[in-house]
Amino acid sequence: MSATHPDPLTPTGCDLTDFQYMELDVRRLRDSKFASTPKGDAFRAGIMLWCAAWHQVPAASLPDDDIELARLSGAGRRWKRIRAEALHGWILCSDGRLYHPLIAEKALRCWRKKEATMRRVIRRLEIQSGEWASLRAATFARDNYRCVYCGAKDCRLEADHVVPVSAGGPSVLANLATACKPCNRAKGRKPLSEWVQ
Repeated sequence: MSATHPDPLTPTGCDLTDFQYMELDVRRLRDSKFASTPKGDAFRAGIMLWCAAWHQVPAASLPDDDIELARLSGAGRRWKRIRAEALHGWILCSDGRLYHPLIAEKALRCWRKKEATMRRVIRRLEIQSGEWASLRAATFARDNYRCVYCGAKDCRLEADHVVPVSAGGPSVLANLATACKPCNRAKGRKPLSEWVQ
């Protein structure tokens, strides 16, 4: 593709095929040029392309292929006649695919949520692994099985990341502290200096 085309509007691996619903900003659609310009067939085809793009990979994109666009839009043989109106707002990007900025905006929001969920799942798996269990045990023993923040003992203890994982804190003994569940929840992702103030 030519260097004059912009970069793709969503990352290469942006996969929302497991997201059944796409947010529809009713006011933006209602007040848009797209809602007032295309006639019935073109408008319907355009909306169908929005829906199809949601489950393409990367999300918010479509192949720049008229045969495939005619199929995805449901326009069939009418496609060439309504193409320009149905593709209102779509941009050809440097990867050779068409992207819609509004759909990309919605897709990126969902993709970030999906990535955050995956990070939490991976973190949970790490917590349940033997290595994490060993680190927790070593942290509790070092801190005499007592919460370093409030001094509580004989309660549910957790290993707190002094420098939070979200701030780049590693899962190493030097960055772990024994905390009771209430203290660990209260501190959350805050750095220790911010939490103790």
